[in-house]
Amino acid sequence: MTNSILFEPMSYKQIIIDQQQELIAKLRIIREVKRRGRKRTEVALQFRCHRNTIGNILKLFSTQLPESLQQAILYSDNWNQQDILAVLYPLVNLSRRPHSHPTQAKREEEDKVIEMFKKDKLKVGPQRFHTLVQRRFIDTNDPLEQAVAQLGIGSLKGIFKRNQLRLEKVRTANGRRQPLYDYTKIGCFEYMHYDVKHVLDQKALPVSIYQSFADNKELPLYQWTLQDVKSRFRFLAYSRGINAEFGLKYLLFALGFIRWTFGNWEQTIRVGMDNGVEFCSGSRIKEIKWNQILSGLNAQIYTYHAGHDVRKNLIERSHRTDDRELYVPRGIYMETLSKYIDEARKYMYYFNFERPHSGIEMCNRTSYEVIQSSGLTNGKRLLQFPVIVLEDEIKTLRQATDQLLLFAEIQQQQKQSKKNTINQKKLIDLSLKYDFFEPNFAQNLLTYYLNWFVI
Repeated sequence: MTNSILFEPMSYKQIIIDQQQELIAKLRIIREVKRRGRKRTEVALQFRCHRNTIGNILKLFSTQLPESLQQAILYSDNWNQQDILAVLYPLVNLSRRPHSHPTQAKREEEDKVIEMFKKDKLKVGPQRFHTLVQRRFIDTNDPLEQAVAQLGIGSLKGIFKRNQLRLEKVRTANGRRQPLYDYTKIGCFEYMHYDVKHVLDQKALPVSIYQSFADNKELPLYQWTLQDVKSRFRFLAYSRGINAEFGLKYLLFALGFIRWTFGNWEQTIRVGMDNGVEFCSGSRIKEIKWNQILSGLNAQIYTYHAGHDVRKNLIERSHRTDDRELYVPRGIYMETLSKYIDEARKYMYYFNFERPHSGIEMCNRTSYEVIQSSGLTNGKRLLQFPVIVLEDEIKTLRQATDQLLLFAEIQQQQKQSKKNTINQKKLIDLSLKYDFFEPNFAQNLLTYYLNWFVI
């Protein structure tokens, strides 16, 4: 019997991939059994499928179509292809694709993710998106926001794929990755970058955040960032305006804290900065003066070459991280100055102690872990560094840093003096420029400094 059967060139499973061919194959199967009286087993063998498949096709035919139409389909050969396919359409196999999944995001949750990606500037990959929404909705009471925060990375990947949420990748002209430093040879706090970011960068934040800042003039508009190259560790401060006094004294304050924490005086700290008015404004004379002051901390600054220096890229790139991980997810909660600083302090802790970094030589470690592995001790003291508003704490900054300014000025006066000395009256005149001397103790302190600097 088997030898007498003419097998189809394609199996039934291969035929039904195309819907039109599926219906034609089913019509042939029905006519072979109903019209020609062949056994189901023989037809199943011809189409290379199971006999139960033949039975299911016949059952659909007898239940889904009226009896009069069944007779017309079986015995009339006057059908054109379009008409016969139309009447046989109820026999089409239903999709076996699942209609839902227990862990799949609901429609409203998916819409919320799309809105946050496109309108709220959270244009990051699924894994980083998962971290950011957890930060943003950690204290929300909205059920939808809580549900979005609980979505797994797999669910987010599905949403990104279904809605074609893709990142804009930036590539170099030749496609090669050129590091700014040899990260294997430099130490922590050997090279640092210093910059000021305008918090309300154009088009970087949702519209609602711009409006909240416009309504409250008490909120700072500028973020001061001092970042270590090796570990990416960052020191943050804020201000409502910018000037060179803030730039110098906050730098002295942060570098002094590093020296107090690690005692690494033998290692020179080199700090790069741009030519902004809050720094040296492109003045070579001012840069020399700053370096004279910084020499007391064994530190020095250099300014980027305007227009083509790529060394600033490290800290400039970090500003985009600030937008995505602080101001976009948490900016809506910065309604008052106290909440603003509280969010900034939490972010500084998160960035330095909790957030894994994927940059060169970081290997998904936190900044603190890199510092610990470098051999520097007392790293826990970094937790004590404050996030401040410079206008509100300028008196404290002066008291903490003016001593270095006085030392540098005394040294300058000594170099200009023919006798390489400076008298006590001159010291008193210089000290009047600074806040850190108490009037009742000025004479004793100046005598102490006189003994220090007179050669």
